[in-house]
Amino acid sequence: MCTMCTYVIFHYYCPLLYGEAPWWAYVLNALSVLLYQALDAIDGKQARRTGSGSPLGLLFDHGCDAFNGTIMSLTMSAVAQMGPGLVSFTMWVSATSVFFCATVEEFYTGEMLTPKLNPKLNPKLNPKQWRSSTQVKCVLDP
Repeated sequence: MCTMCTYVIFHYYCPLLYGEAPWWAYVLNALSVLLYQALDAIDGKQARRTGSGSPLGLLFDHGCDAFNGTIMSLTMSAVAQMGPGLVSFTMWVSATSVFFCATVEEFYTGEMLTPKLNPKLNPKLNPKQWRSSTQVKCVLDP
């Protein structure tokens, strides 16, 4: 919802992904992305902790994430003033294809693995990398 509000604001000021928006729109966009990421990480963890997670909840969460991936890539194209062209399209495809591939992998394996960030799955990480990868893993794979 918060990312949708910033998309509407940027669509009003930059309808063709060009143009200048007011300074507060950029600040609001940054805060909304942070809020979205925090809330997205919290809801799944809370559902697992309370045992209230369900396949329908997972589907709804992934649907919201897919929708936000599209909305945020369009907003970021307007923020970077990329215009309606190949660069904006490439940004959208890269954002959605990574999410799609991760979702398909999770569907077939039953879990979302991040081997490059997980010390248990990647023993080549040294202890310094363990600490930073654990912090990143908590955000990416709660």
